[in-house]
Amino acid sequence: MRQLLTDEILPNGNLKLSLTEDGREELLELIEKDELNDEEILCTLWEFQICNGYKDITGTLLLTESPVLATDMAYDEKTDCDFIDKNTKVYWFPNYMVTNLAKELVDTGYLVFTLAKNS
Repeated sequence: MRQLLTDEILPNGNLKLSLTEDGREELLELIEKDELNDEEILCTLWEFQICNGYKDITGTLLLTESPVLATDMAYDEKTDCDFIDKNTKVYWFPNYMVTNLAKELVDTGYLVFTLAKNS
């Protein structure tokens, strides 16, 4: 599995996802094919992070359709489910409705996800 994004926790607690060289090539190919929406492109790019401690919880929070990543989720053996607890960090992209994520990645090379309050 190629690492297409690197992740960095910024001093303010936010999460910065930066394109690697492989990630930039992959992103440009995905944009050229024009088959995927922003969310699907992001899911392709952050596969390495998902396999290494992050969880994609997009669509599970009722108040936003923003892309959402979480770390340090708790696990309930009885229900066989992960859940958010006091140790979980949740990161979201507040400008998801007005920012084209793929274009932003091409233009800047990174996205910054905001650490949710009470995280």
